Amino acid sequence: MIDVAMLKPSEIRQLAGVRLSAAQTGEILSSLAAVLTQATLDGGAINDHIGCIADDLRMARAWEQISASRLASALVEVPLESAWLFISNLPLKYSADVTREWRTELELKSADQNSYGGPLAAG
Repeated sequence: MIDVAMLKPSEIRQLAGVRLSAAQTGEILSSLAAVLTQATLDGGAINDHIGCIADDLRMARAWEQISASRLASALVEVPLESAWLFISNLPLKYSADVTREWRTELELKSADQNSYGGPLAAG
């Protein structure tokens, strides 16, 4: 299991040198979603750690292999503040692509909840 919160330099180098399998991609995205969901943003060390995770995965070349839409889908169930903090620490072009995809996913999720009597339907 790939634990994105605890990647060692040797693991980053190893990931950077291989084509990610579907299983590895799934492990990265699952681990990332879990870390971001459990994070209690504090404006300090935890926020910095989230930025470091984004940078570690950049060095591992994960963003060259994981599409913006796939990452956005993994972030839809993550608390908005944590997801946005993570996205803002991605490389600029990729961050813009992920943001576009993520906003679309959030809008679709909101529309689905609204049309099926979800939280936004009350009123």
